[in-house]
Amino acid sequence: MVFSAEDRILIKVLRQEKGYGAKRLISVFPNKPWTLSGLKKLLRKIDTNGTVKKKLGSGRKRTVRTNENIRLVEEPVLSQDNQPGTHPTVRQISQETEIPRSMVSDVIHKDLKLKCFKKKRAQELTDANKLLRSVMVSVAVSSLGGTDLFFVDPGIKVDGQYYRNVLLRQQLLPAIRVSGDLFTFQQDNAPAHRARETVQLLADETPDFIAPDLWPANSPDLNPVDYRYLIWGKLQQRVYRNRIHDVDQLKSRLIEE
Repeated sequence: MVFSAEDRILIKVLRQEKGYGAKRLISVFPNKPWTLSGLKKLLRKIDTNGTVKKKLGSGRKRTVRTNENIRLVEEPVLSQDNQPGTHPTVRQISQETEIPRSMVSDVIHKDLKLKCFKKKRAQELTDANKLLRSVMVSVAVSSLGGTDLFFVDPGIKVDGQYYRNVLLRQQLLPAIRVSGDLFTFQQDNAPAHRARETVQLLADETPDFIAPDLWPANSPDLNPVDYRYLIWGKLQQRVYRNRIHDVDQLKSRLIEE
């Protein structure tokens, strides 16, 4: 039975000053989660020692987490200079040092102030899967609807020049103008977006846009397209409902959805 510190003090006062027994305490405090056996044990302690505090040195002894064993655990844990994630597992450290796994975890958490990460096997990426991870898509979305999806060619770095000459001039801006001139162009604070030439282009070619000096530096998710549970989030859920085998199938699925 575990008593709170307040419970222990209350029980001690009532025992020493009024002579309350276990049954009397339960009847006076029926809403307390006390048990008869737990109260009797605590009362015997109060009668014998005059205190409800634990004896010094009581409880589980700290015999395994010695300085020597802390050193034995620390060496393999911190041995992966410039190679993050390559340290041995808790199980491996336990086998090498003959220290119980639970104690190895305690040393890592409580003494070294580190976190243990479990290693998991992952499927090796094929060339097709590597391409799937590098597909970039651009789109404009508003309350009036959305444009077609514009795919960035593999290997292309989207710098300021590519963003202006291809994504804006050739794709996004012509598609947006179909809806008329009643819109405000919104983008985030990416380097290609806040380049001087990009800002000038948008000032000349759009009826209105949010300039970089008005965009919060640390709020990249203010763009509705990037909201996790809106445009891209919903699209991702629908696209990956079935397995995709190659880039062409991924593009087709994106366009379809």
